[in-house]
Amino acid sequence: MVPRQQLNTLTAYLDASAVYGNTQTVLDKLRDAEGTLKVGANNMLPENPSGTCMKEQQGDYCLLAGDHRVNVFVGLGSLHTLFVREHNRIASVLKGLNPAWDGEKIFQETRRIVSAQMQRITYAEYLPLVLGSATISKYRLREGDFQYDPNVDATIANHFSTATYRFGHSQVNPIVKLGSQRLPLQNTLMRPGFALNSLKDIFEGLISAATEEVDQFFSDGLTSHMFETNATAMDGLDLVSLNIQRGRDHGLPTFNDFREYCGLSRISSFNDPEVVDELGNIYSSPDDVDLFIGLVCEKHSLGSLVGPTLSCLLGKQFRDMKFGDRFFYETRGPVERFTSDQLREIKKVTLAKVICDNIPEIKDVQPDVFRVANIPSNPIDACNKLPEMNLNYWAELP
Repeated sequence: MVPRQQLNTLTAYLDASAVYGNTQTVLDKLRDAEGTLKVGANNMLPENPSGTCMKEQQGDYCLLAGDHRVNVFVGLGSLHTLFVREHNRIASVLKGLNPAWDGEKIFQETRRIVSAQMQRITYAEYLPLVLGSATISKYRLREGDFQYDPNVDATIANHFSTATYRFGHSQVNPIVKLGSQRLPLQNTLMRPGFALNSLKDIFEGLISAATEEVDQFFSDGLTSHMFETNATAMDGLDLVSLNIQRGRDHGLPTFNDFREYCGLSRISSFNDPEVVDELGNIYSSPDDVDLFIGLVCEKHSLGSLVGPTLSCLLGKQFRDMKFGDRFFYETRGPVERFTSDQLREIKKVTLAKVICDNIPEIKDVQPDVFRVANIPSNPIDACNKLPEMNLNYWAELP
């Protein structure tokens, strides 16, 4: 017997479900019989006639993807589009290499590769930047350290989906760069038309703008305009309030309880340097601080973008999602594994290269797009100089 939990309708594994959905019904709407995913005009995502979004120009439409949140933010919709294009690019190459493969074989092998790419980008590029070297080592999140453990439960913890992984809301920039335009964040929410008109501008804006700090400050677009369905209706919501209320609805323990769970000392005073003292203006006791608020207000650990409690909770969850996944890209399972040559090629994958391969208008980019470009450590360079995954190793011998 275990405590009751709220229903999670998404899969716990990093299996690219945002691209493919997590039910057969959704997948059937997204794919065709040839091994590729459906696209609309100009190689964009197809239309979702029942979707919710703002259509401000002729030709705008709501996007259809594996996750219904695709229309919430222009950057999110663009990432969905990017990996649908990557699927179709890989599927086309595999079809040429293996003319005897049918559409189902092409689709499943391509899906396997795209899932591995997402896992590799997450663990080798994103997490080290967020957590820092010490936490990466502590929770064995480094590339090359993997052995599937059937006793590890990869289930997403309630705190993770309800509070912990929402720390990124604090990092959202209040201004979105689109070519020569600088738009308030709220002007790009629920408006997929921007993605339909210029993926190049969106991605160049995303990879050239620094994120905000993880702290108690949030963009007005998130605290006043979330999920607006009409620019003049003033029906936007406050995402921070939603995060707090969701945590209370789910019965999450407090921030102090999670500090204790992570082996850290409880905060006994709002004068504690581990948290911002402004919390004393809101809460009567440190034991009352909601988990989400405590996590974003915590002093950052050395070499990390987040504090020690958040590092702990993120580290534990991503550890379990890794070692509890029989299909993790580094698996040695006799049926599930990639060949050594294929795995070597997957380990060349970077988000920068995926962008270059699928947004042909982008010719130059920094190697690590999770960091702003700088000289000499992350200089902008030609796309054709980035390491490339060689798909010839997926050709079956005659």
